[in-house]
Amino acid sequence: MPGLIGYVIWVLGALLEVTVVVCALKRHAFRRYLCLNLYMLFSFVVSVVRYQVLSQCGLRSSEYLYCYYYSDAILTIFLYFALITLYLHVFDEMRVEKYVRLAAILLLAGTALFSYLVVQQSSQRMATSFVIELSQNLYFVGLVLTYVLWGVVLKLR
Repeated sequence: MPGLIGYVIWVLGALLEVTVVVCALKRHAFRRYLCLNLYMLFSFVVSVVRYQVLSQCGLRSSEYLYCYYYSDAILTIFLYFALITLYLHVFDEMRVEKYVRLAAILLLAGTALFSYLVVQQSSQRMATSFVIELSQNLYFVGLVLTYVLWGVVLKLR
């Protein structure tokens, strides 16, 4: 079980996620940044579910392991779409939304295929291995896309 500091960080993170959604609702910007707000909302729900599973089953249980990795994969996909939404906002002036969406879908499909092929070649061909591999690869792709977006924003503005 996590210690006091771990629980405090967990609760503060969940409160900050809810705060982002509430601020977006107050400023009537929920729909403008829909994917980002859905990510924050879903992240809060996942935090609550993870806490429930942790308190009922324990940290070393297979239930918590599955809950953690599968929810992490779903959150990573939501985060990927939130990042693509930010790309759409940046490239809105150039009228290239169709190309950004196509590239995003192809990149997501390519990352999923790459993850599948990596797991297919390993000795452990379990769905959980694929989920873990997909999460790791999408985190990496998201990191690269974040730096590219940062560079584009600096260049355009």
